[in-house]
Amino acid sequence: DPRRLWARMLALQQTYGCYNSARMSAALSSGDISLLLPSKACLNLLNENMAFLPDE
Repeated sequence: DPRRLWARMLALQQTYGCYNSARMSAALSSGDISLLLPSKACLNLLNENMAFLPDE
């Protein structure tokens, strides 16, 4: 489900700052995560380019 994946990705971004995405920043700033929901293909591209998460 792209909406659940997007919500989880935004939570990771908020906690770790592991994505470099203006869309994610805008969605987090707006408080409405569904406003800028990308396509599944875009979600996959964002995940391919994600920075490494800490071990914890």
